[in-house]
Amino acid sequence: MAWDPVANQELWRLDPGQTQGIAALAIHGNYLFGMSRKAVGLFSINPATFEVTVVVAAINGGWYSGPHITADEDGLP
Repeated sequence: MAWDPVANQELWRLDPGQTQGIAALAIHGNYLFGMSRKAVGLFSINPATFEVTVVVAAINGGWYSGPHITADEDGLP
């Protein structure tokens, strides 16, 4: 969901189809990436079409948790 705090209204809402919920979100360039919970997968959301695309279907959550996907090339969030 995108919220406009000035107008105090919802701009848009999207169900990315992650039945176990979302564990982490990160922005890279113009793209929003998310990580699902339980069956750990990485997905992206296209900002123009709102299409949800699976980037990696199953990854090791111990190695690729929220802090890992939000870190830049220097390892900083």
